[in-house]
Amino acid sequence: MKKPINKFAVALWVLAAVLFASDITQIVALFSTLSIMKDVAGPIQGQTFYVVQRAIGASIAAPAQLAGLGVIVELIDQIRWNALQRSS
Repeated sequence: MKKPINKFAVALWVLAAVLFASDITQIVALFSTLSIMKDVAGPIQGQTFYVVQRAIGASIAAPAQLAGLGVIVELIDQIRWNALQRSS
């Protein structure tokens, strides 16, 4: 009998995908805002790279942690499943 995929792990993966998609739309909005600011105020020295770097780092960190937690949950469930199959 094949082990079913853990529903909690799937929920974490879906949440990570939704969060990543949401963060990508915010980064695109940030880039458009920065391009408008450059047109109006001229070149922004130093701060642009810092803001973009922090936004990209934050948008990758949280979904990656959720996806990793989903993988850990699935691996622990696989270990539990194997232990139950051997004891039966």
